[in-house]
Parts: sequence; C-alpha cells; structure tokens
Amino acid sequence: MSRLLKLHLFRIFILAIMASPSTGAVAAVSTRLAVAVSGQGPDVILIPGLASSAHVWDATVARLVPHYRVHVLQIAGFAGTAAGANADGPILEPIIADLHAYIADHHLKAPAVIGHSLGGLIGSGWPSRIPAMSVD
Repeated sequence: MSRLLKLHLFRIFILAIMASPSTGAVAAVSTRLAVAVSGQGPDVILIPGLASSAHVWDATVARLVPHYRVHVLQIAGFAGTAAGANADGPILEPIIADLHAYIADHHLKAPAVIGHSLGGLIGSGWPSRIPAMSVD
C-alpha cells in the first residue's frame, strides 16, 4: 500500500473517530490508534476488543465521565476504520508500544487500564514495559 494511500486512510480514520458523539477531544496517537478523551479526574483508559469500535464503551463512558478522565482507544483497522499501519506486519506489540508512549507523553501517573478481548491483551501488555505499574 502506498504511503499516500495510507495517509489518506488514516485521515479518514481520524475523521470517523472525531464524529463520535460521546467522546471529547481526539488525539491521533499514531497511525495505529487514536484516543478520545472526556471528563476530569483520575485517568481511566478503555480499550475495545477485536474488531470493535470505541463506541462499545459509550455506556461505560457516560457513567465514568462525571468522576474520571476517560481515554477511549480506537484501534486502526477495526470496526470499519482505515487500517493505517496495522495493515502490514505485527499489530499487538506496536500498539502496546504506542499505548505506552501515549501514557508517558500525557504524563498519566497511574491510569486504570480496562480492555475487552484484544483490548485486554493490549492493556495487560503495557505494564511489562514499566514493572512498577503492574498490579497483580
């Protein structure tokens, strides 16, 4: 896939995420994932499962935003979004690396990371990069 086509598909992916009525500002973390943030308070990160959109968390987000700052991930290539960099090569480790970078770049001190299915694998994978963050 050409670089120009990948860039175009990624832009479509970001626009689709920005159209979400239940989320706040969207940060394009990478060509592998985007994050919508809403609410204030302690940080909670929600990661959807395989082939799911960020919208699977809408009811949960509605209940959390009065008390928490909620970061909802959308993985590129899932639920009709453009695949971006996820179209080629491995997916899991690069997404975990991007999640780790997002947490570090946004200075999230001790976020609660909640994932379903593949989101659970991603969520449980990033603490291995910072052993002090891992909880049994």
